[in-house]
Amino acid sequence: RRVLRSANVDPAMPKPWPASMPRLLLALLLGPRLTEATARSRALRAGAGGFHPTAWQDVPAVAPPPPSGIALASAGMASARQRITQLSQREDLLMTNFAQEATTVEALYNEAMKEEASVAWNERIARMVCTALESCSECARSQLCGWCLVEGRCLPGDRFGLFAGSPESCPAYSYSGCDPMSR
Repeated sequence: RRVLRSANVDPAMPKPWPASMPRLLLALLLGPRLTEATARSRALRAGAGGFHPTAWQDVPAVAPPPPSGIALASAGMASARQRITQLSQREDLLMTNFAQEATTVEALYNEAMKEEASVAWNERIARMVCTALESCSECARSQLCGWCLVEGRCLPGDRFGLFAGSPESCPAYSYSGCDPMSR
């Protein structure tokens, strides 16, 4: 066979990789399989004349080569995939819990809005009832009203005073009586 050489190649110049590089790449890629095949081949060649099927078993085991970059990368990828799966499952659980909590909060909000509307309605009714009562004795008999001595009118409230949020203020409020001390 002929070897073609270029005129401008310097034989003293080092090659980009050693001549053993293809063997090294095969060893890294095939790992233990190549080592086992080499051990069998050597054992068969060492046998005295002919084929010895058990000769390779007598050869001491060759230590497996250290993990290659590809094996390490594959292990790293497997670990990353497992972590991503765990995080994805955790995210699904958190989103499910969040959705349940959001539904609960929305139901509570709707209930509070209904309660607020009901309170506002009840306050309007109490205000209408109390303003219709013109005397202190009529006002004292109502469970929704109290008498304001300063203004001389009936206002919505209870034994603790005017209802919260009431636009009126009354320094002398009397519930269930016309005496300012019967508060």
